[in-house]
Amino acid sequence: MQRILTTADVIAAIPGLIGFVPAESIVVVGITEHERGLQIGMTARHDIAGADQGFADYLAEVVYTHGLPRAAVIAITAEPSWVWWRP
Repeated sequence: MQRILTTADVIAAIPGLIGFVPAESIVVVGITEHERGLQIGMTARHDIAGADQGFADYLAEVVYTHGLPRAAVIAITAEPSWVWWRP
């Protein structure tokens, strides 16, 4: 598991966690608590175009099954209408 400190740490870790730099993707990072702080417990990625309610339900079940108390859901896209948060 990889130790994380900030939201920027989670985002910066994504290419290493999935093995490539994603584009037009939804990335879910399950986060667990450890005696040394928060750690990444699991990572999943899916194309934005194919993401639907079934996909969301499946990932929620995966996070629950792994006993992860929190998760970050990150949309990676060049589409400006999706951008709502800026660092």
